Amino acid sequence: MLENRKDIRLNIAKNIKRFREMNNLTQKQLAEKLNVKNSAVSNWESNANSPDKIIFSNVTFMSQHTPNWLELYRLK
Repeated sequence: MLENRKDIRLNIAKNIKRFREMNNLTQKQLAEKLNVKNSAVSNWESNANSPDKIIFSNVTFMSQHTPNWLELYRLK
């Protein structure tokens, strides 16, 4: 179970970065859109921590995907 949580967190980290890069946003620009510090975006992308539920839902809304896309999309 613990490994599964690590996998999910790693997918979230990779997919936030993927979303940001696909939309040609800097960490600072994404942070401004989400009303958080740019260090928060950096921490999410480096898997130091994960966004809270409100931020998570804002990212999924911005990406126009279902809420679980950040968890489930596996990068090759």
